[in-house]
Amino acid sequence: MKEVTVDCLIYFCAEKSGQFSNALLMTSPTWNDLPPLEKGFEELKDRDLRFVPKKGQVRRLIILDAANLMYGGADGAHNQGRQEGSRPDVLALLSVMRYFVVNDFEVIAVSSHKYLKDETTNFKLGLSELKEEGLFRTVPAMNLDDVMGLVIADWTNGIVISADKYRDHCQAGEYYEKVVRAHLCDIKFKVIPPQNRNTISVDDRHFIASKTFKLIPGGNVPISKFFFCDESETRYELSVERRRKGWSSQRREKVLKLLNDLISSGVMLSQGLVE
Repeated sequence: MKEVTVDCLIYFCAEKSGQFSNALLMTSPTWNDLPPLEKGFEELKDRDLRFVPKKGQVRRLIILDAANLMYGGADGAHNQGRQEGSRPDVLALLSVMRYFVVNDFEVIAVSSHKYLKDETTNFKLGLSELKEEGLFRTVPAMNLDDVMGLVIADWTNGIVISADKYRDHCQAGEYYEKVVRAHLCDIKFKVIPPQNRNTISVDDRHFIASKTFKLIPGGNVPISKFFFCDESETRYELSVERRRKGWSSQRREKVLKLLNDLISSGVMLSQGLVE
């Protein structure tokens, strides 16, 4: 297994948020053009109620295993993995990212450089926009993106969202086994009827791409505790400082607007309505 180098960590943590590149300024498709759906969002809305912090709690940083989510959420993928012929679906990644942002979590996605290449995914420009805004972090070739996600989670006291169980990493050493146990949240994608895909809830709160999803925290820890850090934990101040420096109501609104624009453009692109 490739180890994470110090140079890689410096490179990763030094990536700066840029300005919107405006590469996708499409004037016709907007968030309001997406079809609203009354049913199909019950599980997401029920989970929202458990994402309200108690007094003294702070939200942890969310790290998305981008490749895993794009493959697992793709229309042609089964059993959370890759199926021959399935193409990574950027809308699946955007739907999970937006879900956490709506619930006021700071979110970043981690990936290798190859997913920014032409034809690797179904919406390259969407990933480029995320990278420009500091939401999509790429890992140098000498390191593995999933290993980097685990290390960043350990460094920041964050949570990795992935359907990968990281068994190979756990067998490689006690360090990774400890990080996986404390910082990994499983995600299960579920196929939904075609008429329910690429829709938003009637209250504009949530978006579903080709599949809906369920979060399963490690160790059967309740969601209301797993995603938050409280004052009794030794790394509480680390989470507080991370959130103070990286997240605010203004940042949340800016990111949410970007995600809405990318989702609406991505849906129109997937339906052949724009080129």
